[in-house]
Amino acid sequence: MVLPEFNKAGDLPPGVYQATLDETVERFGAARGRRNICTRRLLHVYALAQRTGHLYGASIFWVRPGLLVSESIEDFVAYWQIKRDGSKRGIVEVIP
Repeated sequence: MVLPEFNKAGDLPPGVYQATLDETVERFGAARGRRNICTRRLLHVYALAQRTGHLYGASIFWVRPGLLVSESIEDFVAYWQIKRDGSKRGIVEVIP
């Protein structure tokens, strides 16, 4: 799937978009700075998930459905799409 273009605020349009790890790193990764740190962390989490088989379903927020106490994963994802100013942004789900 091709990720949509960023909007004027620099975000993906609201919604949940599926992309492979390679597509995600190509679109959001960077050689330096904070994005590089986040990219390395994402690659580390993904590698752990592949090696252990126990982190699949985890998000970059380190949440799995079984760890949510009083909300569904859909409610959690909907919450994280809301920005501080009340507008919404898109979220990427990394798929195998």
